[in-house]
Amino acid sequence: MAFVAHKPVKAEPVEDGEGQLKLFGWLVPDRTWTATGCIQVDDEWLNTVGGINRPLDRATVKVSSSLFWGLFAPWGVTLTNVNGCYSISKTFTGIFANNNRDVRALVKFENGLTTVNNPFEVALWPTWGFFVLENTGTGPNWAWNMGTRVLNGGSASQANPLTSEVRRRQGLTFWGYTHLQDAIWGQGGSLMAFNQYFKLNYPMFNGGVALDFGLKVIFIGEDVWSITTAFHEVAHIWHYEHLTGSFFPMIISDLISGCSTHNCQEQPHIGFLEGFGEYAAHRILCGDVYDSNSCFTRVRGFTLEFLREHPTCINPSTCLGVTTVEPGLVNLWRLLRNDDGNQHSLHLLTDDLFYTRDFQAAWPWNNWVNQGVPVSSLKPECQWYSNLDYNLFNVMRGFLPVAGYGSFAPASMNMLQFYTRFMNVNNVPVGFMQDRFRYMNPNEPQNPWTYCRNPCPNPAIWYNGPLQGWWDTANCYLMPLPLGGYVASNAYYVPATPGGCPAGTFAGAFPGCRALTLTPGSYPGGNFFGLQTISGGAAAVAWWTGAGSCPVGVQLFSLPFGSLKLCKVMDAPAGTILFIYSTFYVHSTNLPGTCTIGTLDSNGCKIGTPPAGTTAFSWGGNFYHSGQ
Repeated sequence: MAFVAHKPVKAEPVEDGEGQLKLFGWLVPDRTWTATGCIQVDDEWLNTVGGINRPLDRATVKVSSSLFWGLFAPWGVTLTNVNGCYSISKTFTGIFANNNRDVRALVKFENGLTTVNNPFEVALWPTWGFFVLENTGTGPNWAWNMGTRVLNGGSASQANPLTSEVRRRQGLTFWGYTHLQDAIWGQGGSLMAFNQYFKLNYPMFNGGVALDFGLKVIFIGEDVWSITTAFHEVAHIWHYEHLTGSFFPMIISDLISGCSTHNCQEQPHIGFLEGFGEYAAHRILCGDVYDSNSCFTRVRGFTLEFLREHPTCINPSTCLGVTTVEPGLVNLWRLLRNDDGNQHSLHLLTDDLFYTRDFQAAWPWNNWVNQGVPVSSLKPECQWYSNLDYNLFNVMRGFLPVAGYGSFAPASMNMLQFYTRFMNVNNVPVGFMQDRFRYMNPNEPQNPWTYCRNPCPNPAIWYNGPLQGWWDTANCYLMPLPLGGYVASNAYYVPATPGGCPAGTFAGAFPGCRALTLTPGSYPGGNFFGLQTISGGAAAVAWWTGAGSCPVGVQLFSLPFGSLKLCKVMDAPAGTILFIYSTFYVHSTNLPGTCTIGTLDSNGCKIGTPPAGTTAFSWGGNFYHSGQ
């Protein structure tokens, strides 16, 4: 798939030679000079073999020459081709057209997608960010072939670009970003691809961060450099481009309050952001795009004991002079607010060997889960979804406005919401999702291969439709407990959101919400009296004795004698009724609690009931019902 540039590369104007004189040029024939060459970068990160030289395609090359005193004038700029090669020509006229010249090739890791450099590298300021790749020396050759130059790295010095480790890192990251765009474009077209230009500033400052200032910018310091970090941060850039809303205020808030966005507990959407960044970096490097030698075991979830005793939580951490020690990720809510908890949840969706993983392995000897049983040991009569194979691009598709979603995923999205989008966008069977959801519960007591997914005879009745239960050899498993979930009156519940006052101020359980006060004498020119409710508390009315129209509310009618007018002073807020308490006060009842999902009753928000003749219960952090 050809690369599509989103920011045109700006060619610099070609000067007419090096300030050559044309006065007597008619005596000298014109001469066309051509410079060619190729650029490669040593790759020891993005391929398991190592020692491979990658053609540095779509990098910007500028050729220039000097006739006198080391003053170079450009011939023009071009992008290297698929083989990492370039060719630039310049026709000279005038009396110096055939004179010897110094010719040099300069390179910048820049194209329409990205730029990778350190803008504060003072040595490159005179060349507008280009570094000199090759300088031919003086000669009369009109067809300079500068050969193939390889950025091999290894040296801390940047004086020689061929041996500079910084140049090699910049070049390979540039190559990796460019070909990542090709891979995404091939899987999801323009909707999924990067759609805005972005910069990587390396090496610059300490630490690593990706920010969206309108121009999207990555900063990576020498202190944290790794190829995984480079792709973690570019995953954030992709995330920023494919969401509704902005993470920027939330990131700044977390940095101020917690000194980091990698604390034990973050806001759920920040945990999701960081978890996706690390997940995507590993999937990019480890099979979905590249086959890196830095993969190890990083395309699978974590052991549950590692999550429960997560080092970031249980080890002391200090921010703004305050040292804290917290519990590990001991429940679903804490897991959702941690970047490793979110990374774990995403790996569950794309681990081809999920059903054979040993999530119960002991920590600290195991953090990433290993295979506990061979695939051949999985019972053939059970449903293991062996025909399904999801990858990074299926996860990325979950952010897109497709399959009935009218917009990109919101910046406020947490992992539970993403699981729903992933299922709907990729048309994933509910059972597949239930099996993975089970291991978002850090207290799940068994391994996946111990559960035989056979459907129970009748589904539970759920708020959004039938929910299939699955026989686990003793009972029917439904799903992990949602946040605050519980069982009451043989039904499944989540807590209701407390109600409040839709109008006025709260005055206690009784009389409720003081919505309006009509005090005699407080309105010039007359008085209110006869305050009462009508239509079963749907509205409140009062008589007005003064001249003119009703000073509060709307006039319903006036008597044909005197100055009495009936005023409707207030309508009941939706979901409430009005009543009169004392002579002057209109009160409304409190709003009842509200339900985001399910229906409200005296126990809370009912989200489901078990099949007839069975009993609802919860165990091990999951909803179940008894067998049928």
